[in-house]
Amino acid sequence: MATVAPPTRRQRAQRRISRLVDDPMLEDYSLRYAPTTFRRWKESRVVIAALGAQR
Repeated sequence: MATVAPPTRRQRAQRRISRLVDDPMLEDYSLRYAPTTFRRWKESRVVIAALGAQR
């Protein structure tokens, strides 16, 4: 019978981060309190992103 090794410290941390990322309430909170300059996209960035997506 095969034994399963206990999760490593890194694996436990990754699972914790994954649970936090999947929480829509935390995502809403982080976007709501982000600086306005962080949420504003420059026109040039939008154009570059659009052109890059066409490939």
